[in-house]
Formats: sequence, structure tokens, C-alpha cells
Amino acid sequence: MTREANIKQIGEERQLLEDNLNTLIKDRIQYIPIASTELMPYGWRKSAKERTVWRIVGEVISQNILYAYENSFVPIT
Repeated sequence: MTREANIKQIGEERQLLEDNLNTLIKDRIQYIPIASTELMPYGWRKSAKERTVWRIVGEVISQNILYAYENSFVPIT
């Protein structure tokens, strides 16, 4: 496979992954409540918790992918 063909294939696979991830977020996950304004009236401020938020988002996405995978099988009868 040539370098150009390889780059094209990677681009197509990336687009497919991005489209599927966007569909998962739009149709299943929607909104992830990280913290309410009652809990954190001033938001995250300078606490540098972005890493924690992204870990939560990553865990929500990975669990939903696993859940969809496990529930996509049709039992053989």
C-alpha cells in the first residue's frame, strides 16, 4: 500500500470513528452532569480539574460503547 493510500484509509477510518462517536454522544449520552452550581457555585475555577472531567467523560463513553456492544448480540436459538 502506498503512503497516499495509507493516509487516505486512515482518514476514512478516522471519519467513521468520529461519526459514530458523535452519534453515540447525541443519541445516548447527551448530557453528563459533572457538578451542579449548588455543589460548586463558582464552577471549577482554577482547580485544574479538567483532567478529572475528561476522565469521567472518557469513562462514560467507554462504558456506553461496551454496553452497546454487549447488547447488540442476538442469542442463537
